[in-house]
Amino acid sequence: MVASHDVRSRKKYQSGKILQENIMKQFLTKSGKPITIGTGTGTKWQWAKKATDDKYFQPVIDQLKLSIKCGYNHIDTADTYTTCPEVGKAIKESGVAREDIWITTKYAAFTIQGRRAPETITLAFNQMLEELETDYVDAFLIHSPFIDEDYDYTLTTLWQELLELYNTGKIRYIGGSNFSANHLKLVSSLHETVKPVMNQIEFHPNLQNQSKNIVQFCKDNDILVEGYNPLCSLFKFKDENLSNYIGELVKKYGKTDSQIILKWVLQMGVLPVTTSSNEDRIKQSLTLDFDLTEEEMKEICDIGAKNKQRFFFSDFDEQDL
Repeated sequence: MVASHDVRSRKKYQSGKILQENIMKQFLTKSGKPITIGTGTGTKWQWAKKATDDKYFQPVIDQLKLSIKCGYNHIDTADTYTTCPEVGKAIKESGVAREDIWITTKYAAFTIQGRRAPETITLAFNQMLEELETDYVDAFLIHSPFIDEDYDYTLTTLWQELLELYNTGKIRYIGGSNFSANHLKLVSSLHETVKPVMNQIEFHPNLQNQSKNIVQFCKDNDILVEGYNPLCSLFKFKDENLSNYIGELVKKYGKTDSQIILKWVLQMGVLPVTTSSNEDRIKQSLTLDFDLTEEEMKEICDIGAKNKQRFFFSDFDEQDL
């Protein structure tokens, strides 16, 4: 399996429409429908879910059903989020066929907030299939290239077991999350034809490369970059210079600040994964029917680069990731 899409363009800051069209050529639901940007069940929802003893956390189900109703068909989850049961239940209750929905899930061999992941990726995968109430996933990613010492894995052996799972036919695409260029090179060398085709990384104006040159490396090697936490520049800290400039673009285009940032992400060649429980914001995130100019794209990049912020893997230097 070799990804055939090409998200490159002669322009440095390409049209979001061009990017979306190129993703559509390769990444389709099983029924052949183009994927949307992703709706996540991690950062916002996992902590609320983990604070309960409930098998199903109804607010997550409600948010996912609303997102599907509004037009999303791309859902992101992970073993460590503990939200796979909600994803499965929401899809079932939505009335939309499983084949019309894209599910990405992830496995990480580490302990987070006191929760230990299943001992093996195979065990985790089988458990997630059961929780998702499905017999396949569209994409299965290694959540992190960093492995706790008490797991009987290296990144090489973990990826080799992922390749075995891929060969069962229950996974349509494989990839990484928080992988650097070196991590992607390593796992790409382990099979002649089956390569990683996705890499999820933290991405926003104030963190344009989670690790050294990772976005360009992925583009050069036909690996789709998915950007999580894309709106944190608006909501998690205050960059007044960026906020002021985004405000100017809000007035010019008649769009929200979130729409401006999501469009910037797309035109940077990255597919955003975001989340909201507000129906208006959900609909707005799927209505990105405008293009930022080259000058506006550059200005957002330049302002953001002057105030670098990282919210995940903050203990690591860019060279370590």
